[in-house]
Amino acid sequence: MLWIKFMLFVLGIFALNSGIQLGLRKALNLEKEKSTLSYNHVNGLHRKIDWGLRLVFLVLLLLTLNQVLSHDATPDLLLIVWMLQIGLDTGVRVFFEKTAGPEPKRAILTGSEGLFFISVLVMAIRFDWVHLFT
Repeated sequence: MLWIKFMLFVLGIFALNSGIQLGLRKALNLEKEKSTLSYNHVNGLHRKIDWGLRLVFLVLLLLTLNQVLSHDATPDLLLIVWMLQIGLDTGVRVFFEKTAGPEPKRAILTGSEGLFFISVLVMAIRFDWVHLFT
């Protein structure tokens, strides 16, 4: 029953995000990207910065996960690190899409998506949603 509640929660979050993205795409007159699961870098510098951030946050998330599993830290710390990762990654993507991308308006779409997921994580910490699923 726990996994069903968790999956319904995650499905609801992604459905809400999809609705927001659809509305923004219509309002900004942007076409849907080819694939939602692929990630295209704007240029070489963007690729290098993005992969550097990914590696740094992979190590940071693994160290934080180790602290959480050994009961030295709360699960909220893991969400905070994840929130920082989403914020920095989204910030870099928005910057490169705005300055070097073919459609600068797409930066609004990217920024709103990152802000949405950060808001969900803030609410998860604030309203203690982590303990509903543990």
